Amino acid sequence: MQRCSMIFLIRKTDYMRTDRIISLILTCAALVSCAVDRQVPPRAADADGKSVYANYDFYAEVTDAPVPQGYKPFYITHYGRHGARHINREWEYDAVAKVLGEASLTSFGQEIKAEFDRIYPHVKGRATDLTLLGREQHRHLARRMYEAWPEVFRGRCNVEAASSDIPRCILSMNEFLSSLKDCKSAISTFADVNSALVPVLKKKPVVRIDADAKFYECFDSDSLYGRLFTDIETAKDLYPVPDFVRSLYYFGTHLECVGFDDKVMRSAFTEEEASVMSSLDDYKFSHHCGWGIPANVASSWPLLEHFVTMADRDIATGETDVRLRFGHDNTLLPLMALIKVEMFAGESLDSDNVPMAANLRWIFARNRSGNVIMKVQYNESDVTPWTPWEEYREFCLKQIEWAKSLLESGI
Repeated sequence: MQRCSMIFLIRKTDYMRTDRIISLILTCAALVSCAVDRQVPPRAADADGKSVYANYDFYAEVTDAPVPQGYKPFYITHYGRHGARHINREWEYDAVAKVLGEASLTSFGQEIKAEFDRIYPHVKGRATDLTLLGREQHRHLARRMYEAWPEVFRGRCNVEAASSDIPRCILSMNEFLSSLKDCKSAISTFADVNSALVPVLKKKPVVRIDADAKFYECFDSDSLYGRLFTDIETAKDLYPVPDFVRSLYYFGTHLECVGFDDKVMRSAFTEEEASVMSSLDDYKFSHHCGWGIPANVASSWPLLEHFVTMADRDIATGETDVRLRFGHDNTLLPLMALIKVEMFAGESLDSDNVPMAANLRWIFARNRSGNVIMKVQYNESDVTPWTPWEEYREFCLKQIEWAKSLLESGI
């Protein structure tokens, strides 16, 4: 165990609310004496069926084409999802507690409630918080970036980072930067939460679907309720059915993130029911973040523009060697779709492909003549070959223009 040093700075903007500033300062203060585990994160359980709540697989095979002869890596620009977290909304914990606590339970329902009661005190009030595993995921990703691209980190490497204003993203950023400093103390780091940039790093869908209607169409709630409750209709009256079922499902899928065995809670759902719940998440993310609704993909153009603009500036000035951004799945996913990464190119996508701590990296290399090439990596694996930067830049600019045109047309 080792103390992590404070490397977090806040740039106060004129329009940043005072309560937000205070909240962030308190978050920073909590980091001063945080203790971190330097172990490699454990092998993630099978991600199949866990949607975006699966954990990053540090043991997955990756493709990493070597830098072409005559070129040397010199710059990295990045967007990373926050690490493993607790459930996303506190009311989801409350929904499960209320229904299991007040309904008349079958013997199987009592088994599920006993397991919930065992875990609930450890997670109550922690919704959205980064977990210890989430911290270590970003520490390990930073170490692997440093080890994979040592040329970028030579000399007094300058690293600039920006985060969404959500605490789990800020903490993920801090852990990443602290880990880089542990790798090499001479690395210069600057971290920022800038209100002008937050809307770029934290995107919401511009068009939403009716998730409840799709739930009722696909999921047989009577079967689940029949296994858990002796009086189905009374149990249904305690909480809206889609909200309770999703909350029970998400409680189980998040337990690995928190450090608990999830087998008992996930056994509340049959394999078929779990598959339906996973497919409902796929449907939601395909439309809120993917090509199911093209406008939601198009709305990620400001982030792509930020990648291009900052790469141009950083390459020209040489002032920043590594540019990091930390945010959310519903921002990363549409960006991946916009730049046409194959696994996100269809109208239907597999949300298991966006685990906790998922990340996008553009790696740049240059030869003695000043020619710049780059490749795109997703979760540390190549998704493009080495390509002239001007060529890929032109592709990105065309995608930005397409996105703007689509949104301006009102489609």
